Amino acid sequence: MEGFFYSSVEDVQSKYWKSFVNKGFLFNENYFTTMLIHRGKIIFEDGHKLRLTKTMQFMEVPHSKAEKVLEEIFSLCHSSLLNTMGSNDNLYVRINLYRSLDNSLEYFIWSEKKDPLHSELVLRTHEFFPNKNYPSFIKKADYDIQFKLREKVKKLGADDVLFIDENNRVIDLATSNIVFMKGDHFFYSPIIPGVFDGICLNQFIGLIRALNYKVTCEEIQLKDISSFDGAIALNSFSIARPIFKVNDSEYNLDISEEIIEKFNKNIGLEWIERI
Repeated sequence: MEGFFYSSVEDVQSKYWKSFVNKGFLFNENYFTTMLIHRGKIIFEDGHKLRLTKTMQFMEVPHSKAEKVLEEIFSLCHSSLLNTMGSNDNLYVRINLYRSLDNSLEYFIWSEKKDPLHSELVLRTHEFFPNKNYPSFIKKADYDIQFKLREKVKKLGADDVLFIDENNRVIDLATSNIVFMKGDHFFYSPIIPGVFDGICLNQFIGLIRALNYKVTCEEIQLKDISSFDGAIALNSFSIARPIFKVNDSEYNLDISEEIIEKFNKNIGLEWIERI
């Protein structure tokens, strides 16, 4: 499999053990962001820089060190990564931050050629108890339960899972935020436990506000799902995917695809067709 990998651990081939015997691997002190590079352009680059900056603040990395690491990471993405992978393909990029056993900050960058999926989704809901101990901007490498539940609903014919908390509130998909529509009125959840402070979500909400659509940020209950006309799943790699169905409620794809097309053009994406 063709790909790109860079580790800040010096001479990683002879010191490969450092890639495993560290606080990230042993104790799950492992934080990341996932990016799309489309035709040589990092989509939402500023948003990913801000997320990594805030993550390093959470990790209590000194400001000067954090600035140096951030500059180094994105310099590598713009040079070595693109020189290796080329700029004609869509690239999946993951940047991980972790600490060594002696508490030094380390990181790795991993990339592979991969086209985002943007076909419509069928969802099934499932109860989920989110971790309430981390800030909403933290992406932590602990998706095992979310992925197990996604595989569970896939066996029932769905594409992904939509999580519902103990208070019957709609939260997120396994790796995406969700926005609902009722005509030209958009609805999305405030940041509550289980709702990720997504970069793509924030960009999307900013655009529809700029286009003068009506936008409401409020808690969404499970019983509300059937009252909407449309829905969109949002994350920083697949960007925006229309949702066709949640449980037994079917949505109008035309209204979601229309706004998705506007959003894609706004951020510089040029999909040829939905796949």
